[in-house]
Amino acid sequence: MAEIKSLLDGTIKTGIRELKQLSPGSDEKTAAIQELATMHRLRIEEIKAEIEANEKRERRAMDSEQRKAELALKEHELALKERELDSKDADRAREEAFQERQILDQKIERYVRTGVDVAKLVLPIVFYGIWLKKGFKFEETGVYSSTTFKNLFNHFKPTQKS
Repeated sequence: MAEIKSLLDGTIKTGIRELKQLSPGSDEKTAAIQELATMHRLRIEEIKAEIEANEKRERRAMDSEQRKAELALKEHELALKERELDSKDADRAREEAFQERQILDQKIERYVRTGVDVAKLVLPIVFYGIWLKKGFKFEETGVYSSTTFKNLFNHFKPTQKS
């Protein structure tokens, strides 16, 4: 391209020098002027083509840089979203662990409460049974009758009060 440019410039310069030597108003001078005008138009078109090629190159470079920047931005956004999702997953895992712990605590509490309720029912019955046995052992002969046993026997109620 530089070679074409230098050839056109050389041809135009030579044509201008030769134009000075031609006589004014002659057909040769008119033909030489038309040829110079054509060469000059070709030179202008060559400059335009070069400018357009440079602009296209610059546009491509800018588009490439813009695409790279957009790609980097998208990668950054994806990394942020991935971190956010990882954070949400970790939060969800902690929440699930907390809920599992709560369920376990509730089961333990339920078992303890059931055990206490059973003890409230069974212990008085066992206690009454022991005292009745001791009282009947004492009253076996029937000779002696204790008022303590009689009063105690009246108060025995093997049912749970609500």
